[in-house]
Amino acid sequence: MRSPRATLLIAIPLWAFTAGATVLWQRTHDPFCDGQRLSAWVGQLADERPEIREASASECRKLGAQAVPALARALRIKDSRIRSALIRWTRNLPGWHFRSLDSPRLRAQAAGVLSHLGGAAYGAAPELTAALGDPSTFVADRSQEALQAIGSPAKPTLVNALTAQNPNIRRRAAETLGATPEAGEAVALALADALDDSEISVRRAAARSIGRLILVPEVAVPALGRRLADSSGSVREECAVALNRFGPLASAAALELVTAMSDNSDGVRIAAANALGKIGMDAPHAAISALMKNLDHPSSLVRSSSALALGRIGPQAFEATTRLALSLKDPDGATRAEAARALGKIGLAAAESVPSLEQALNDDIPATRASAAEALGKIGDAARISVPALIRAWNNDHSGIGHAVLAALRQLTPDVAAQLSNTEGEMR
Repeated sequence: MRSPRATLLIAIPLWAFTAGATVLWQRTHDPFCDGQRLSAWVGQLADERPEIREASASECRKLGAQAVPALARALRIKDSRIRSALIRWTRNLPGWHFRSLDSPRLRAQAAGVLSHLGGAAYGAAPELTAALGDPSTFVADRSQEALQAIGSPAKPTLVNALTAQNPNIRRRAAETLGATPEAGEAVALALADALDDSEISVRRAAARSIGRLILVPEVAVPALGRRLADSSGSVREECAVALNRFGPLASAAALELVTAMSDNSDGVRIAAANALGKIGMDAPHAAISALMKNLDHPSSLVRSSSALALGRIGPQAFEATTRLALSLKDPDGATRAEAARALGKIGLAAAESVPSLEQALNDDIPATRASAAEALGKIGDAARISVPALIRAWNNDHSGIGHAVLAALRQLTPDVAAQLSNTEGEMR
């Protein structure tokens, strides 16, 4: 068994060698710039004087990729538990004072310089990703900006961060991946897995990023559809919004969206209605029934969104004609206008709504009057009985809907439209 003295004789030279090698490595990797070593410039990023910080940041930016390792180390500088304890214990002792190494300002400034370097700072991606969980929101924000500036080279590190222990790192990683150009399928698949995270904020961020990327619909759409039953209303709404961005590709989650039309959150219902509308003619029959039911919802935004969705589904929503005709008398002007547009998109199959549309030509809202005129034109022959009402609307128009009336008349009776057009030209 080696004696303590022998152990010491071995340990001291080994420590000296290690320390010397470390100093030598730092010297050879610590370039000069304008009379100072890089480490000195980096240290001055924590200076209280703004002009000193800016000058130091400028010098670091000049060195470009050479400055990245030192800036990455600056992101890791924090007080150890022992040092923190010593700082607390000696704070009020005369003649004793342990200086804190922890400087959020230094870390934020270092992240800011790395952000300026963009793709050249990819070597600091691990440190920047760890800094997403920094206690200082300012540091975390700047680190997130830097990772976005690095772009695609940071993807592998960020994907791994989706399983980090710190939920703030997971959330910010999900947000950053959604803003990464050319994210790729691997990123989309990892975000789909993150929809099952234990934290609401992470699930919400993952859904939002999936909606931005619109990749791998065969995996992303079913995953988003499952999360329409999430315990959090904000997550459910974000998933519905994301499905809306997938458009017709979201048809695999159509039934889940139909269920969401009965959600206790108005935001979820609105987003689900928009998504069903984007699915369009491929929406299931149950979607039409759910949207019709929501035309009676207390929220005007839910009602107008439902009418809009029915219009986007088009002629397949013909059975909603009677209910949409009733919505032409809705107390909300936007809902009335959307109902008129929807009837026009249903077209000939909405012929029974002609009398209601004719009455809507007298609506208080110009948008509703214009939409009613356009709808009559699109319904076609069955709306010819409304020609006199359209002519009256033309003669009484003082709000700029004449173009809509004239377009409808061109479809219903081109000769009358030509006469009115000529009359307008003569008046000018």
